[in-house]
Amino acid sequence: MSDSQEKLIAENEVLKDKVAQYEAWFRAIDEHAKFDFWFKDHDSNYAYVNPHFAKNMGRDKCAMESQTIDEIFQGDRYERVRALDLQIMSEGYLNRVVPCDASGRLEMHEEHRFAVKDEAGNPIGLGCFAFEVTEKSLAEETLAKAEQLASLCSWRWSAQNNSLISCSDQMADFLGVSITEAFGLFPKRATMLVLPEDKHLLRPIEDRIRGKLSTGYEIEYRIRKFDGEIRHVREIAVPFSTNSEITEYIGIMQDITRQKEIEAELLTTNETLEKKVEFRTAELQAAKDAAELANKTKSQFLANMSHEIRTPLNGVMGMTQLLARTELDERQQEFLHSMEISGKNLLDVINSILDFSRIETGKLKLELTEFDLPTLLKETVSMLSPLAEQKGIDLRMNFALDLPTYYVGDSLKIRQILVNLIGNAIKFTEAGYVNIEVSGVTRKEVTQLEIAVQDTGIGIARQDFDRIFEQFEQSHTGYCRAHGGTGLGLSIATSLADMMNGEIKVRSQVGNGSIFTFNCPLPAHANLEQNRLKLAAMSFPQSIAS
Repeated sequence: MSDSQEKLIAENEVLKDKVAQYEAWFRAIDEHAKFDFWFKDHDSNYAYVNPHFAKNMGRDKCAMESQTIDEIFQGDRYERVRALDLQIMSEGYLNRVVPCDASGRLEMHEEHRFAVKDEAGNPIGLGCFAFEVTEKSLAEETLAKAEQLASLCSWRWSAQNNSLISCSDQMADFLGVSITEAFGLFPKRATMLVLPEDKHLLRPIEDRIRGKLSTGYEIEYRIRKFDGEIRHVREIAVPFSTNSEITEYIGIMQDITRQKEIEAELLTTNETLEKKVEFRTAELQAAKDAAELANKTKSQFLANMSHEIRTPLNGVMGMTQLLARTELDERQQEFLHSMEISGKNLLDVINSILDFSRIETGKLKLELTEFDLPTLLKETVSMLSPLAEQKGIDLRMNFALDLPTYYVGDSLKIRQILVNLIGNAIKFTEAGYVNIEVSGVTRKEVTQLEIAVQDTGIGIARQDFDRIFEQFEQSHTGYCRAHGGTGLGLSIATSLADMMNGEIKVRSQVGNGSIFTFNCPLPAHANLEQNRLKLAAMSFPQSIAS
């Protein structure tokens, strides 16, 4: 983080602390002020009253803010209050002195009621400050303190002759002149203070001097003080009327220079960050493109090499099978048998790598055909039975009787998944059994098929559950590494399951065997074309349904 950013953050924290202080001070004013203060909405209902006003009214603050105006003032009094509020919202301002005797003694309160308007100048409610005459000086002192804390300068300006009626000491301090000089300077600020390029921003003031407009305004501009310092200013004013005629405006002037500096610094910081993000994004995209190209090149290399190796290997194995039919002595038969086993293992490795590369390059597609699921399972189990028999493992299968028999899908890929799951179960089981449980739920002619392969083998540690499904990965156990393999079988099986909108899950515990579960949706066979449409509706990849 740069020094300027750290400085900006520190200044923001200071501003937050100041805002918290201001909120606490204004909350204290609300709780302890010795003057009435309230706001009403457009329908004359109290939106807010301060405790002092509620006490003077002899009512509960919360009740006044929750009740409607006709519940607080009834009969003729409600009608008078409503009519007065409408008049103030229409005319903009009312200044009067009224008696208040809720405290048990007659008090005179000076009220300043004013319309609250939106940005378009439409009245949306009204507010009121009311001071006991004997405490008026104290209230003015409190208001001056509030202005100082909020960096505000208040003033009253006559629109009839473009002159100040009054202004706060903060106004003179901000302009760097005496209070007397401020009275003469303020009306001439357009020519004596405002920067030439910002003079057009004071047009709302000119329109009110000429009588073209009589609504409040809010403007921002820059001034050059007499010491040469340039400051950003926000000026806000609301009109007040006497006898339905706008006679003056009351307003504030606020120094917003630091706010503008922070906004500019934030803008610069954002632009810098955006450029850095764009540059970093371009770098990442280039790295991604390079990685994808390298991965594609690798997959293509594996596919080409696997194909080139498999072709002569098939020839060697064919010649080995022919040689096995000739007359050989026992020693030669042993050699030949070892050659066949090694060749088959090598061919399995090459086929796995070839399948892996075809999956990565997107060249492996599903071929939809009608197939008999029980027959597919029996053939798969029969193919793997010799391996189970050699190890003395009980290989068994249970097929749910309520399942349909015929389906539409890629039977070869399903067989490949089952061969991998059942073959692994036999490979990593030294004693006991391997059980294949086939079940499913059929709804609307689509079966959610589930095939669970359970063994009593060595099991898998929980921390290896994710690893075993990754490419070229195996469990960490020495037993697994001793059995060899490319570590691609489960990765390929998982990819095939994904292509069929299915998945493979595992549950296992070291020393207590494993359960691998393969599930996928398969349409029961009725009509091949209809089932193709069902497959497409099940969010299969486009290449599968084509």
